[in-house]
Amino acid sequence: MACPFFYPLEPMERGRWTSRPDAPLGDGFAGQCRANEGKAIIPGDHIQKEHCNFGYPDSCPYFPKQHPFQAVRFAMTGGNNERMVAKYVLENNRRPYSHGELIYNVTNRRIENPHSNPIIHRQSICYFETFLKKKGDQQG
Repeated sequence: MACPFFYPLEPMERGRWTSRPDAPLGDGFAGQCRANEGKAIIPGDHIQKEHCNFGYPDSCPYFPKQHPFQAVRFAMTGGNNERMVAKYVLENNRRPYSHGELIYNVTNRRIENPHSNPIIHRQSICYFETFLKKKGDQQG
């Protein structure tokens, strides 16, 4: 589960982690926090590793006191060589707040039905692309 305000930009370099966790977006990412009315800031590594990549930022200094959901979760549910399908769940207090399905066109490398929230859309792109990269690494 990633923080709903975390806008991932690129995979976080392996040297920045003491031990690389199995991150919710498929890899640990470096990116921006957009909790302050969409104004992008780049938190330090500790906050990105502990809060941005893993959601439920109870002690994060940037997360607003009141927000309808605290985490975004993705799960691959199907697909083939042309299209992949993933479910997403926005969680409030570790319970579903909202959910939906996203379809990724592997050939075009685009989400056919992008989420309306640009942060969740970006997270879903990272999730699908990381899944494809890992799948390719396992085949090669």
